[in-house]
Amino acid sequence: MMPARCLPTVLVGLWSLLAALHTSAAGPVDPILFELEGRSYRMVDVPPKLRNFLARQQTQHYRERRELYDELIFDAFLEHEAKRTGMSRSALAKEYLAVPKPSDDDARTFYEANKGRIAQDFAAVKEGIAKALMTERIAEKKRAIVATLERTERVKLPFAQPLPPPVELVVDDFPSIGPADASITVVEFADFSCPLCQKASKVMYELLANHPAEVRWVFVHYPIGKKGIARRIHAGGQCLVEQELFWAYHNLVFKRIVEINSQDAPEIAAEVGADMERFNACYAGKTSDWAIKRGLELGRKHQVTRTPTLFVNGRPFASKRLREDLKALVENSTARL
Repeated sequence: MMPARCLPTVLVGLWSLLAALHTSAAGPVDPILFELEGRSYRMVDVPPKLRNFLARQQTQHYRERRELYDELIFDAFLEHEAKRTGMSRSALAKEYLAVPKPSDDDARTFYEANKGRIAQDFAAVKEGIAKALMTERIAEKKRAIVATLERTERVKLPFAQPLPPPVELVVDDFPSIGPADASITVVEFADFSCPLCQKASKVMYELLANHPAEVRWVFVHYPIGKKGIARRIHAGGQCLVEQELFWAYHNLVFKRIVEINSQDAPEIAAEVGADMERFNACYAGKTSDWAIKRGLELGRKHQVTRTPTLFVNGRPFASKRLREDLKALVENSTARL
């Protein structure tokens, strides 16, 4: 039931980025695809259009394989723990996968954020939304357990994620936070009307708080929602970059994501302490529209179809375990620098 446009595109995750910095035990960084007349061809030798098609195909294969392995690993983990503790598998599963039941407010929040794609009223879909939220919470808990087993090297996989070549992202003029010379730059294509972008922003703030010297976060305007709300909200945020108030504005927008509308930018700007004369001149004159247009052009160029879509050091990155994978990526990468 989550709107397709704000589902993260699962392109490449933790292990592929580590492989980009260091040779993986599973194989070379850029393996040979084929040989012709004695010459070895790798991903970097393939024409861009075919390269992107091949990368998507490889990623889809990995994604399906990885989801199956996650289930196998969790099942084997339960079997191991049942033998170790003497408890039944069902009792252990109930213990390990215990999550709070979604409240009516949780269901309502989801409904309000996505009602443009839900044809029925809240009462008719409340139970279904609650069940879907519960299923996702359990799945997240299971993924977190498997991620912990990997991080502590209690489980090892015999394969690595496919490694697409990096792309050139010129994003110097977009809002950013973190040192310009950071060893890890996360570029996020985001939509202010997307609930998953709100969640991703919380993950990024945690990452910045724990690694202030190593991480830079770049926010690329990518308002692709069909409601028409986000474009003017994005324009208002861009008008506050020079006043160094973009991130305060960003935070307040996501705090109000459920009730926000396209006319709220001036009110939010005033609340974060903007010089309203400067803001109004920028906003009314639409001088910030170039940033939205450029963000959309950049995203389309690199096949960004959903938000949030992340690139880490130029390589597409997304994961169903975003918090765990980004944290592990930064900690492992910086340890080797």
